[in-house]
Amino acid sequence: MRVWVIRHAEAVHPAGRHDAERPLSPGGQAQAIRLGEYLSRRSGATLLLCSPLLRAQQTAEAIRRSMPTVTMQRADAFSTSGSAREAMEELRKLHVPECLIISHEPLTSQLVARLATGDDSVHVKFTPATAVLLDLGSHLRTGHAMIVECISPETLVHAERR
Repeated sequence: MRVWVIRHAEAVHPAGRHDAERPLSPGGQAQAIRLGEYLSRRSGATLLLCSPLLRAQQTAEAIRRSMPTVTMQRADAFSTSGSAREAMEELRKLHVPECLIISHEPLTSQLVARLATGDDSVHVKFTPATAVLLDLGSHLRTGHAMIVECISPETLVHAERR
């Protein structure tokens, strides 16, 4: 199975709003659209698992507009209170060749580190709208995933200018 681990796009911090209700900034909306267009060319995912928080949901919706055949499911394991262990349990339930996960820091870093190195204390920096593609092979095992690709919003902007 292949898994795209994605941090939600850039969000704003409006006064008086609870963390779960933070929306994407205008720049974050553009990041999510750009990432969706990129993934529509690079990914064969059929499933998108997403944190229930607003900024993750808005990122997921922008990506789905470029990938209309992808089914979206909310998953609490990928919220800000989720853990790498819980996220891996969600992945173990899946029977798809490729999926997308939209989550938050530090969970995105911890999950990639645990899957690729077996040590979720290794820090993998995820800026907003960064996506890492992991090949998990035929069995989900800690420390055995291969990092296939890493794409940042800066890379996507640079690629558009060429």
